Amino acid sequence: MAASVTFTPTPEQALAAAQVMRAPPWGRYERLRWVLAGALLGLLFLFVIATYDWRTWGLYIVRWQETASFAFGGAAMGWVYGRAKPAIPAGDPILRQRTVSIDDIGLRVEGRGFRTAIDWAVIEKISLSDDILLFVTEWKEAHFVPRQAFPAPRAADGFADAAQAAWTARRSGSLPQAGGDPS
Repeated sequence: MAASVTFTPTPEQALAAAQVMRAPPWGRYERLRWVLAGALLGLLFLFVIATYDWRTWGLYIVRWQETASFAFGGAAMGWVYGRAKPAIPAGDPILRQRTVSIDDIGLRVEGRGFRTAIDWAVIEKISLSDDILLFVTEWKEAHFVPRQAFPAPRAADGFADAAQAAWTARRSGSLPQAGGDPS
């Protein structure tokens, strides 16, 4: 029951894998979080200045115009900071061609200059999204296979099903351990 796929990930696929691995805590409202944080920081800055002016010179500068302008300025900074992050550069080593193979023992990832073998026992999670098949180890290391690496969606589903079956069988103890008996 060995299966493998060879692919060269695109920057978009690598970013999609990173987003699946580290989904923002607010989900699709993540940018709203940055806007609210910026507005609150802007207001905090205003109130620190207002407190200083009040205690030092006895000036009361907090009117609704100042409050609104600092809140709007902070929100604008949050909006700009919360924008989409730039893509992975074209020469990044994460974009090198690789072959991902599965068998009864585990997952193998091979490419120019690297070869990694991971036993099913240390793979914590296998997740399949619309675009990415993701293998996550107990060390929070992630290996991904984009669905576009397969010639057809059925092939991607078959690969994912085979990986899931081998992973489940190995974790339940129905398959022999890697390495075997040295004698």
